[in-house]
Amino acid sequence: MHSHNYRVPEPFRGQIVVIIGLGPSGFDISREVAPIAKEVHMATKIPHGMDFKLENRDNISYHTTIKKVYEDGLVTFEDGFSIRANAMIHCTGYRYNFPFLDTNGAVSVENKWVEPLYKHMFPPALAPSLSFVGLTYLEAIFHVIELQSKWVARVLSGKVHLPTEEEMMISVQKDYQQLEEKRVPMDQTHCLRPFQV
Repeated sequence: MHSHNYRVPEPFRGQIVVIIGLGPSGFDISREVAPIAKEVHMATKIPHGMDFKLENRDNISYHTTIKKVYEDGLVTFEDGFSIRANAMIHCTGYRYNFPFLDTNGAVSVENKWVEPLYKHMFPPALAPSLSFVGLTYLEAIFHVIELQSKWVARVLSGKVHLPTEEEMMISVQKDYQQLEEKRVPMDQTHCLRPFQV
């Protein structure tokens, strides 16, 4: 299942569970499932040497990414470890999809990237009448969303003014250039990093 469909830990009682991903949803779900599951195995891109434990749970193990999953439930990891799992939860992020949105090409939605957006929110050609709140991830998301909402409200009420469309596009291009220089893949544009915060 995908983390989007996860609701409660009870279905995983006594099971061996593999959770793919160690982002916020993977971390939270592992915390909920661990007390009732037999074992929880986290598949993550984070390198070897993970030295933290989750609330003193000794039934959680961390592994590298999955190499192969077999029809009988056998899961092999790139680190050589294998386990026969009862359940697998994909905590691999979300793709943006706005089937109701028709911007005549002013906004492009590709997988995990909406562009061009000034400060991850305003499409320069359609601002301020269109804004996106909550696309960013990794940092303190609820604080970011609150600040974004306040900014949109102030722009719409006329208390704050956005730069011109041209100035916003220049800013967007500078942001893209900075990401490119730091070799950040474009599908991680909305993943806030310290230099963006």
